[in-house]
Amino acid sequence: MRNIKKSVAFTLTEILIVIGIIGIISALAIPNLNKSVSDQEKVTKFKKVYAELSQAHNAALIKYGPVENWFTNDADEYAYSARYFNRITEFLKLQKNCGCTNTLCRGISTNGCMNTLYKSLNKVNSNTDLDSTYYPRAILANGASISYEGKSGTCNLLQGYSSDSAPTCGVIYVDIDGPQNGKQRIGIDLFKLGVTKNGITPAAYYLDSYIESFPDHCLKDGDTCGKWIMDFGNMDYYTHVYIDVYGKEGICNNNESKQLGWPNSTPNAGKTIVQSCR
Repeated sequence: MRNIKKSVAFTLTEILIVIGIIGIISALAIPNLNKSVSDQEKVTKFKKVYAELSQAHNAALIKYGPVENWFTNDADEYAYSARYFNRITEFLKLQKNCGCTNTLCRGISTNGCMNTLYKSLNKVNSNTDLDSTYYPRAILANGASISYEGKSGTCNLLQGYSSDSAPTCGVIYVDIDGPQNGKQRIGIDLFKLGVTKNGITPAAYYLDSYIESFPDHCLKDGDTCGKWIMDFGNMDYYTHVYIDVYGKEGICNNNESKQLGWPNSTPNAGKTIVQSCR
């Protein structure tokens, strides 16, 4: 007698069920994947602009000497701003130069290089007009926009915007998405860089106090999140932690036993300090 072999196969119903399950899993996974890619793009953009500005700053030092000696004949913060901006933009490729109203500014003073309203990370109105013509602004060739606010003609401001605790000359505001794109949120697409005698550093309001006040300065205000990006290469402070719940600032959304922070931060209620909530 012949051996009759029975073929084993999936029915149409079973195939449709499997396809449906795959579809559900994809619908849940793809948004998270897209979010992760978007965050990494912002991290890459910020690091790139930071590197470009640092290179321009260092090139200007070679040409003009120590930055603390640049402003000897300047009268006020508007003059400090214009002179510093003019010198570093000599070494930057610009898409548009909005200049400023000070006579030292190169080009015609105009608007459109920064957004007129930025919100803090927790969505409170913060910088109401960084496109003010009192300060020089420009859009870089890569689409990011910058504005500079001079703070000290001797670079001895002790307010401490730098991550190395050095006194500062002023602050560079960087919008990595440019004036017309992005969320216009500090810590997501707008970041602060401190200009010091030692170079450009992410704003940190002194490193020691920044570690302990991370919930306020980054998680809520967004002012100093660039320091976190440069140290750890992620934006977990925005996507993976509680930022609006009192007492849970910095606690990982996916694991409440962990808290985002630097290794030497003080744990909150015994929670494990981590540099990524992923």
